[in-house]
Amino acid sequence: MLIQTLCMALAKRVGALLLGGVILWQVAVRCGATQGRAIVHVAASQVEVAVDGARYRIETLWDSPIVCDLRPGRHTVRMFRSGRVVHEEEFTIAAGQELILAAGDGYDDGRCPEQADAHLPSRRTPSVRDAGPRDPAAWHNSPFPRS
Repeated sequence: MLIQTLCMALAKRVGALLLGGVILWQVAVRCGATQGRAIVHVAASQVEVAVDGARYRIETLWDSPIVCDLRPGRHTVRMFRSGRVVHEEEFTIAAGQELILAAGDGYDDGRCPEQADAHLPSRRTPSVRDAGPRDPAAWHNSPFPRS
């Protein structure tokens, strides 16, 4: 009888210790930040911004920034104007990390880069071969100044 009573007392204490350990383990796993935060500053108006699957309509610059709580891992931010992607960026975020991103199309007047640059000539930097004719008699027709 005495042995049975001692075994029951020991079993209660071991059970309480195990239950307390499991509860503390669950608290420790869940107490830290489990998500990261992405803050997306949008530098254009009349656009739609998608962070992974979530879409945000930006009518004016007052609608920016967008704050997204995301799970750790790789994510993508895309900015659309008139159904076309004008900015796309992939980023990786860790648990508890706060990441600041900027999304813009590089134009502040509503143009898309492909449409705006279509009518411009190529902006190639002159090289040594473009220095003009080697014949001094033809220098008066050269677009480059004489040195």
